[in-house]
Amino acid sequence: MITLPQSQWTTLTPDQAEAFDRDGFLVVREALDPDRVAACIEAGDRLVASDRQEGRRDTGRSDGFRNVIALDPVFRELLCHPRTVPLVIQLMGPNLQLHTSDLIWKYPDASGEEDKRTPGWHRDIAAVTRDLDHDRMPRLEIKVAYYLTDCLSPTDGQTRVAAGSHRWRTTWQRQPGDLDPAECVVPEMRAGDALLFENRTWHAGGPNQSGRIRKTLMMGYSHYWIRPDDYDHQKPEVLDQCDPRERCLIAQQNRNFDELGRFRPCTVETALEIWAKENGWTAPACH
Repeated sequence: MITLPQSQWTTLTPDQAEAFDRDGFLVVREALDPDRVAACIEAGDRLVASDRQEGRRDTGRSDGFRNVIALDPVFRELLCHPRTVPLVIQLMGPNLQLHTSDLIWKYPDASGEEDKRTPGWHRDIAAVTRDLDHDRMPRLEIKVAYYLTDCLSPTDGQTRVAAGSHRWRTTWQRQPGDLDPAECVVPEMRAGDALLFENRTWHAGGPNQSGRIRKTLMMGYSHYWIRPDDYDHQKPEVLDQCDPRERCLIAQQNRNFDELGRFRPCTVETALEIWAKENGWTAPACH
C-alpha cells in the first residue's frame, strides 16, 4: 500500500478547462511564491555561472540546462507543485511522467538586432512532429513554464502562443514578411506566474529587448509510455530524495505488470492516481 504525504490540491475550474480546450494554453497567476522564485533564480544563476557541460543548452542566445531537476533540489521540489501539476492531471489524467525539465536563461538581444523568433514557431516533441501528420496529433504533453522574471512588455522575451492552434490540422503556412500567425498571443507574465500549453499549441520565443536576462523553468509532463526528451533514467541519488508521487513521475516502470510480474494492464494504481482520486478525479474505463 502506498502511503502519501499530505499535499494541497488545486481544482481545475470549468472556466479554466474551457479556456485550455479552446485556446491550447492557460495562464496561472502566482503559481510560485516570491521565496520560491528567489530560490530558483539563485540555483539557476549558480548553475549557469558554473563550468558544467552535461545537459547544458548553451546556444549563444540563451544558456541553461536540460533535466535540471537532477541538478538541484529546488527544481526537483517542483515536480508535483500543488498549484500547477493537479491542473495537468485533470487535463490529461494521472498516468504521467516528467518529459522534460528545462532551465532557460534567455539573453537580451544585441542593440539594433533584427526582430526574429528564437526558436521559431513550432509544435513540441520533435519525434511526434516528424512521424505523425499534423491532422493526426493527439494531446501528449503539457508544459508548465514558470516565469522567474517579469515579462510585461511584448518584447521582454516571453514565449508567444497561437490561440487555438492545437486544433490546426495543417502546419502553419508562413507568408513572406510574417513573423507571427494572426492568432498570436503574447501573455503578460509576472515573476511567479506559470504558462501551461500543450504539445500541439504552436509557440515561439519572442524578442528580448528588455536589457536583462529572461529567466524561466519549463517542466513538461507527458503520458508515461512516451520516451522522455532529456533523460533516459534518473540517478539513484535523485530518486532517493523523492516521495512516492515524485518517484512516479521520474522512475522507470512498466505499469502493465503487477508486483508478482503478472500481465495486468490498467490495474496498477500509482501514487499520482491515488492523489487524484482522493481529490475527486474519476478514472475513465480502460479499453
